[in-house]
Amino acid sequence: MATWPLARHLDEALPGDLGDPLLNAWILGWDADRIRHGLAGFWDAPIFYPYHHTLAFSEHLLGIAVPVAPVVWLTGRPLVAYNVAFIASFALAGFGMWLLVQRLTDRRDAAVVAGLIFAFAPARFAQVGHLQVLMSGWMPIALWALHGYVETRSRRALAACIAAFLVESLSNGYYIYFLALPVAVVALHALVVHPADRKRMAGDFVGSAAVILVVLLPIALVYVDARRTYGLRRTEEDVANFGADLGAYLHGTEAIHPPIALWRRLPYVAKPGGPEGEIFPGVAALALAGLALWPRRSTSHLTRRDLVPLYAGVGLVALVLSLGTRPTAWGWPLPIGAPYRWLFAYLPGFDGLRVPARLSVVVLLAIAVLAGAGVARLLEILSPRLRWATMAIVAALVLLEGDGGALPLAFLTPHGRPDRAAYEWIRDHEPGPLLELPADQADGGLRTFQYQFQTLVHRRPIVNGASGYQSALQAFVGGPASPLADFDRFGDALRMLRALGVRNIVVHPDAYADRDLAEATLDRLRRDREQTSETAAFPGLVVFRLAPWRSDAGANGDAAPPAAAEPREPRAIAAASFRAEASHNSDALGRAFDGDLETRWLTGTRQAGDEWMAIALDRPRDVARVRILTSLRSLGDYPRELIVEVAEGPEPFRPLYRGTVVVQLGQGLVRDPLRGPIDIWLPPNRSARLRIRQVGQTRTWFWAVDELSLWER
Repeated sequence: MATWPLARHLDEALPGDLGDPLLNAWILGWDADRIRHGLAGFWDAPIFYPYHHTLAFSEHLLGIAVPVAPVVWLTGRPLVAYNVAFIASFALAGFGMWLLVQRLTDRRDAAVVAGLIFAFAPARFAQVGHLQVLMSGWMPIALWALHGYVETRSRRALAACIAAFLVESLSNGYYIYFLALPVAVVALHALVVHPADRKRMAGDFVGSAAVILVVLLPIALVYVDARRTYGLRRTEEDVANFGADLGAYLHGTEAIHPPIALWRRLPYVAKPGGPEGEIFPGVAALALAGLALWPRRSTSHLTRRDLVPLYAGVGLVALVLSLGTRPTAWGWPLPIGAPYRWLFAYLPGFDGLRVPARLSVVVLLAIAVLAGAGVARLLEILSPRLRWATMAIVAALVLLEGDGGALPLAFLTPHGRPDRAAYEWIRDHEPGPLLELPADQADGGLRTFQYQFQTLVHRRPIVNGASGYQSALQAFVGGPASPLADFDRFGDALRMLRALGVRNIVVHPDAYADRDLAEATLDRLRRDREQTSETAAFPGLVVFRLAPWRSDAGANGDAAPPAAAEPREPRAIAAASFRAEASHNSDALGRAFDGDLETRWLTGTRQAGDEWMAIALDRPRDVARVRILTSLRSLGDYPRELIVEVAEGPEPFRPLYRGTVVVQLGQGLVRDPLRGPIDIWLPPNRSARLRIRQVGQTRTWFWAVDELSLWER
């Protein structure tokens, strides 16, 4: 019911849309292929060329991929594997919660209701586009095993807890931290209430943590390296708007339209907007959990096991943390953001989590357990004749609240592989990396996800990529200041791509948001016969072959830097050894030489061709290289054309370099993605004065220099 009619379209549709679901289907397909090859090259997925460890830009999903890899191997259809995993996630969530609550309450009927809540709560249906979020069923299984260990001291049960924790962690990186919360609470509670076995249990818990750390450490090191190399981290400002609003826990999911929706009368604040802000567990779940929390006089087995206060505490902590760094209640600020801010600042890796609101899954887990306890309490006071009727009514209410009708599906062309014939032709005829156009901002839809998916067909690395992050090169090529959209520099963009090893450009004219841009792009590619040749055309797709790059080509940006020709690496000239002045914004010029990439000098006016920066050296020097650093925020403000000229004394300047810097910037973004060095190499000279003139023009962009340094032979 919950996933219908997906079972009828396993090979041609995905639940939700063609964004994140298609990304995750691609990851499952890539993982299955690499598993078959012993994980060789696993992290170097064929996206974001020419960078390495590109799979670390996204979740690796190994915990999901391993069980469904045989589906990919047998059918050759990653979409089928994805949809099988999607459907299984509901069964896993329900079964896992059933196991946990059955153990905690000794009642199978109460466990059934808890399982239905955890599997079919309205909050889950808001996440139909995020398979890794739905794959939360290992959480209650891990807790079921942990409670079994606490009750019996069985290390077999503890091993089951470790296994479930690892599978959950390998399914969703967020869940390493999320599942650790209830596990830590249950473990600490066990140490408090069982003092006689405290030493043994503490040793077992430390050993379990060590096993988990050893297994996850190699993966964590790859992500740490990617974070350091590519700057894949979130700032506190990035996550501020992705914390939940307290009111969202009492207001239902707008993405579905259940027959029962009492919550529509309540006020609502969407923070964050979209599915991440829709975290309503359901009226029935909240009412049953409230029943468990209602004061009582009895001392039943539920009270003796401290079930209610234990999971109420888990839910409360998770709720506070889910509100993020700037908690709000119906839009009003709450002064309880310090715990999340502390974790964000000090817990390793925690600053990589973009959406604190996803901690609502732990809140839902706690509510489901408490609801199971509430059902158990209710059934204890009812006669046997009324119990089955009550169970049926409660289960129906839970299912009706989460029923949004037919699951929304996004269809692809047959077998989920648009343009299959074209990409098979590319696989068989066009070796080498490729760039698909339109890229990023010029794209009128979600085409980048499809470009990425097609790598499973043509097996070529692509410059494009779809993830929670993007590469520096993709940001440049697909951004608003892309030289591919600036036809005065289109030829330079092609030279840059050739210098980076890109051999093919695939153009999808119908995918452009701007039809005129599509036609102009095709026209430029066809006219530049020295650099490109049209090799094939398919419905909606044209393939161009780029000429090989010649490292000994001419000047004006069409040459590789002559670093290899230098006998040794030049020496940096200390900033104290020269004085600088500029045509614009001279008061801020020191920011270009302060060694801080967070500061920059910029003209403050669009590039008009009359900007300059002059440097007077303390003595004549042989300046070998001028290096301009370009952070990601300054990509649009790169100089369109530079003249570097020198003078030994009072005589007029003589030019040593004139040309664009697109090739150098592209190479710099690959070599150093965070700083984007533009290296301008100069022939032997004797310079006491040096002047850098920006002589290009733009309609909107400034000229910015994050850092400038001089190097001498």
